[in-house]
Amino acid sequence: MAPEALRRAVCYVQQTPTLVPESVRTNLRLPFGFRLNADRTPPDDALLRRLNDFRLDAVELHHGAQTLSVGRKQRLCILRAVLLRPRLLLLDEPTAALDRDNARRLRDVIERLNRDEGVTVMMVSHNAANARSATARIRIAGECECLSETTSSSCSTVLRGENKKSKTTKSTKVDNSASRWLH
Repeated sequence: MAPEALRRAVCYVQQTPTLVPESVRTNLRLPFGFRLNADRTPPDDALLRRLNDFRLDAVELHHGAQTLSVGRKQRLCILRAVLLRPRLLLLDEPTAALDRDNARRLRDVIERLNRDEGVTVMMVSHNAANARSATARIRIAGECECLSETTSSSCSTVLRGENKKSKTTKSTKVDNSASRWLH
């Protein structure tokens, strides 16, 4: 795959939100300033619809992104990645800064992206609720070794024995033919 195609197909959102000290609109359109994505710049009405999907409906496009809470910044960063319509979305602790209700809603959005838009999502999380919501396979790892690998349907049994040092990797996969795990 050519580097340009790879950059468009795979998006990574780190645990700590990274925004420029500009407006919400500028931050959401940041990746579209690159020549590769310039022809895909979403209009304001599309940005507003997606803000609503991510429970950011109270956030105006002209608001300063730096004034948002950490949880809202994280959702904004995930939304920015989603706007690129990647085939693979890599998320590192996307619900870490969210309360239980917003975490559940974000998981719902992520599952809809997978189901309705065909986006493959790999999520790293220490949160057992995130792992239980996985629609495919889960790997419980600790001390650089695989402790257990399971499907979401049998996840509760595995997680009961989870120690505090283990890390849960969630993979919501559309194409189950390629099973690769990231640590």
